[in-house]
Amino acid sequence: MLSFLQALFLLGSIAGALWLYPRPKYPPGPTSSWILRNLLQIPSENQWFGFSKLPETYRPCMHLRILSQHIIVLSTINAARDLLEK
Repeated sequence: MLSFLQALFLLGSIAGALWLYPRPKYPPGPTSSWILRNLLQIPSENQWFGFSKLPETYRPCMHLRILSQHIIVLSTINAARDLLEK
């Protein structure tokens, strides 16, 4: 059986590895809640209207996270063209 110090060392090692693990860089986007993320910020009907309001506050390229899914929203033709040409 693991002693208290061994268990504490094991948990600290796992937490440290997760903290130092490189995370991908995403563009800025609206702040999200802990569990549902950005799910409540997108309307269930007329989603295009909800997405069209977001670039007024954020840039034409923004990041949303819904549950565990990362979504990159490109709201202008120029942003899409720049991304696809590179």
